Amino acid sequence: MIPAATLFGLGAALIIGLGLFGVILHPEPLRKVLAFNLLGSGVFVLFGVVARRGGGRLEGVPFGDPVPQALIITGLVVAFAATVLAVALVLRLAQADWTHADDSHRGGQGQVPQPSPDAAPDTSADLSPGLPPDQARAPSPRAVGPAAASRSVPNASPPAAA
Repeated sequence: MIPAATLFGLGAALIIGLGLFGVILHPEPLRKVLAFNLLGSGVFVLFGVVARRGGGRLEGVPFGDPVPQALIITGLVVAFAATVLAVALVLRLAQADWTHADDSHRGGQGQVPQPSPDAAPDTSADLSPGLPPDQARAPSPRAVGPAAASRSVPNASPPAAA
């Protein structure tokens, strides 16, 4: 029968191998973060095996070496903080990529212009240029969009092509 420490050691080696495989193979940043966490978990299990084997017996009860146990606890805290930082950086990278992808169809002109909340359509302008006010009429419902708006406002230039 194989001792428990050996089984845990082999399991730790398998987990480390899977994590290393993921870090090397996957190009996506989030998968690399997850694979690196898997690799770290394998190292923690391996440290636990070493702590158990390096311990002794006190009144017949086995105990582990406290130094590797302290390293495991400290490593877990550091690994959690590093994971949070890495995920935040991956999210920031993804947001930057999305913003860049949104700009690509405009030729990289910058942010999307947002209409101001207090901007209202100008209804005081003459709706039919060249006609007296009593003969002016509103545009038909089919005449909508930027081209219709430029036709209904006197001295308006046509909208610039994107």
